[in-house]
Amino acid sequence: MARYVLLALPYALQLLCIVHAMRTGRAYYWIWIVLFLPYVGGLAYLIVEILPGLRLRRHLVVAQTAVDRVFVPAKKLRDLRNKASFSPTVENRIEYADALAEAGAREEALAEYEACLGGLARNNPAILYKAAAAAFEAGDFERASGYLGRLPRKPDGTFEQKPWNLLHLRILERTATPEAAAAGFERFCTLVNDREIDCLYLEFLERTGAYDKLETVLERIRAEEESLRGMNVRYDRALYRRAYAVGKRARRPE
Repeated sequence: MARYVLLALPYALQLLCIVHAMRTGRAYYWIWIVLFLPYVGGLAYLIVEILPGLRLRRHLVVAQTAVDRVFVPAKKLRDLRNKASFSPTVENRIEYADALAEAGAREEALAEYEACLGGLARNNPAILYKAAAAAFEAGDFERASGYLGRLPRKPDGTFEQKPWNLLHLRILERTATPEAAAAGFERFCTLVNDREIDCLYLEFLERTGAYDKLETVLERIRAEEESLRGMNVRYDRALYRRAYAVGKRARRPE
């Protein structure tokens, strides 16, 4: 069977090249070349007429992608800015601020979020969190802490939503002493059973060189994963891999 396929391959190539030449309006001498030199003529046609076009098309796709990467976000920002200027509702300004934050313009995004924190939206949790996150990314940790501090907390002092807790711990590391930050991480890890918070804590311990504590936390995480496996419970393995990666990366200095 394979032998017959190999024998038929030159004729199939010949037919494809002739059809392509006729459909794309190539010079008619190519048809004669392909007819009288079935295999060599077909290969020559592929190399001279088809492959350069494929390479050009690929380059055009790459170029278009690069253009879109540069100009589409700019157009989106411009359109959203115009929309927010024409109709300065809270929703329109937040949409524009979100696009600014996504584009890395954190100071401008923060200014828009702050402008929305007035009137009925003064204590809007979603806007407060966005303002806190934008301030954090802009490096203004005190302002970030101020906005985050206005968000609702549970009776135990932790925040009502997971992203708020994560941002709180990231701010804490940058505004508190290492001892106070360590105590804050330990407290939140005790009160909130969440692997992403554990990963933040492990990364903090790695940065501060607290290797004994890091290993203690890893042992707890390993035991929890073994328990989940034993009960056939579905869980997010990516967070456990992230935690173990910290353990492999962190090495006590000799």
